Order: sequence, then structure tokens, then C-alpha cells
Amino acid sequence: MGATLAERVRQKEGTVATGKAARAPVKVPRLRGVVQRMMADRGYAFIRALEGQAGQAGIDYFCHRASLEGWDFSEMREGTLVEFQPTEAAKGPRAERVIRAEA
Repeated sequence: MGATLAERVRQKEGTVATGKAARAPVKVPRLRGVVQRMMADRGYAFIRALEGQAGQAGIDYFCHRASLEGWDFSEMREGTLVEFQPTEAAKGPRAERVIRAEA
């Protein structure tokens, strides 16, 4: 069965409940990074987390075109500064909810 309206709103806002008994949503941290490599023909890129981010610096995160919010994959370029939510996928670190960051 699909997510309830409240769950979809929490996901969109970047908050996640820690279970049915949880009362207050937990804020998911966002990281800043730079687009390192792009595979435009395949629709994905890798984002490297910037220095000084609680042990996340230097980690490359996979970013699929469907993870972009508010902009199109064709606008992404190597060297673009972005913000994202880090997640862990079966194949390694993944960037979700990717937006362009201001310098």
C-alpha cells in the first residue's frame, strides 16, 4: 500500500518519523558537494561531499537524474555546487533530493 498523505508531506519536507511510536519527526541532515563526474548519456552523476562535514568529506555519492529537485539533469555540469540528503543504498552512498546550492 502507498504512503499516507502525512508520510508524503514529511518526506517532501525532509523529515522522517523513527517508527509508529515516534512523535516528533527527525530532521535529515543535508550535505554540500560538487558534481565530480557525469554520465549524461546514462542519466547519472557522482557528487563529492565537501570538506568539514562530520566525516562525510571526500565521499562520492551516486546521483540519479530522478533525484534532482527543481532543476533538470540537462542543466547539471561538472563543478556545480549542490546540496543533498545522503542515503545508503545497496551499492553504496547515494544522493537524494539534490538541489543547486548558492556559493
